[in-house]
Amino acid sequence: MKATLRIAALTLMLAASPHASAAGSFLFAGTGSSGISQDLVLGLSNGSTVTLTTGQGLFTAGTLNQGWWGFDNANFDANDSIYVGALQPDPLDPIWLHRNFFTFSLANITPGSIISAALRINDVGIGSSTFPMTYSLFDVTTDARTLNANSGTSSSIYDDLGSGRRYAEQVVTGQLSGGYEIGLNGDALADLNAAAGRFFSIGGTLDMPVSVVSEPPLLALLGAGLAAAGLGRRRRVSRADLRSAPPELSHAPA
Repeated sequence: MKATLRIAALTLMLAASPHASAAGSFLFAGTGSSGISQDLVLGLSNGSTVTLTTGQGLFTAGTLNQGWWGFDNANFDANDSIYVGALQPDPLDPIWLHRNFFTFSLANITPGSIISAALRINDVGIGSSTFPMTYSLFDVTTDARTLNANSGTSSSIYDDLGSGRRYAEQVVTGQLSGGYEIGLNGDALADLNAAAGRFFSIGGTLDMPVSVVSEPPLLALLGAGLAAAGLGRRRRVSRADLRSAPPELSHAPA
């Protein structure tokens, strides 16, 4: 019962949100199988540039320090795909919602020396045809080892990857190809300098403008609202009559 209520509530929230996901809203699908690592490119105060990768300081041998966590969809530790977004067939069902992460070792970086930073994604994979969409990067408070042991599900880790301090907000207007670089802001630089000598993780989430959300989910939301209003008007009906009436939201995911 609690799971059904949680899914129904999130479905309504996503449909009403200005950043609600629509069918086929995803990036970086099909990644991870080729063993291509992603980069963190740092500009240092001495004028040099350092490139760190998700292939350094591995937590799991043979698996890059990158991957995804799903809202309800379980992952497994050896899967280092950086898929993010919502899959078909029902993008408003939380089981299809995914956020990604990247972890880098700052073991040889001097605190306070970082003056610029960019995340460079070398394995862009496949994106949906539903554009534009916004890919955002956030700070991560989850311990790096725990984050990279991405087996099963964790609502707290999933939430962490798409909340907190926003490091970047990139509007994607079409299918990506080649290397894709995203500059990180001052908040990211401050956190990077504070994390020098340790692991540093970045979380990613995908949003999309409401203007491209397909009509059926919005119509369903409107119908649910009208149904709720109708129930309010009939609140004086006897309990026996209510028990005999068909459930208003019998189509809600289990």
